Amino acid sequence: MVQLSGETVAEVQAKQPNKRLSASEKNKIKADLASKQDSIKPAIASLGGTVVNDFQAAYNGISVQIAFNKVAELRKLSNV
Repeated sequence: MVQLSGETVAEVQAKQPNKRLSASEKNKIKADLASKQDSIKPAIASLGGTVVNDFQAAYNGISVQIAFNKVAELRKLSNV
């Protein structure tokens, strides 16, 4: 699992306990995070990695299968 920088829907909601995020606000947060995740997917592939899944609601990250000897390079990617 590769964790990226950026606040998830859950983190944004936690900062506003007296206000529920609307569906459009949640979708915007997810879309913004997905866009940042999509930007590093080619770099993951260039390291021989495979993206299995991505997450934006409670966790900002990408599930990746990659060779152990490439993990250090993976950690150097932008926003990781």
